[in-house]
Amino acid sequence: MTVVDAPEQHLPRRYLAWLAGVTVSQLGSAVLMFALGWAAAGLGGTTAATVLILNGLPRVVLLVVGGAVADRVGARCVLVAGEARCLHRG
Repeated sequence: MTVVDAPEQHLPRRYLAWLAGVTVSQLGSAVLMFALGWAAAGLGGTTAATVLILNGLPRVVLLVVGGAVADRVGARCVLVAGEARCLHRG
């Protein structure tokens, strides 16, 4: 039996650039949440909890609403509309 080496496939550069950007963005968001919690903890536990809840609440609400819209309209349509809006806004 002969072993045939498959050609090595590489990921496109545009995808790798996008992946790097998303990774840095997510890391920045996580560091921001940690820093806000750390700073608010100096003012007390209740303040820290309030700050972290108020920071995460819009994301939860938008995920629920966006999920419902994506189920009705289609995920691709929602993604394209959101990206177009971001590009238009500049």
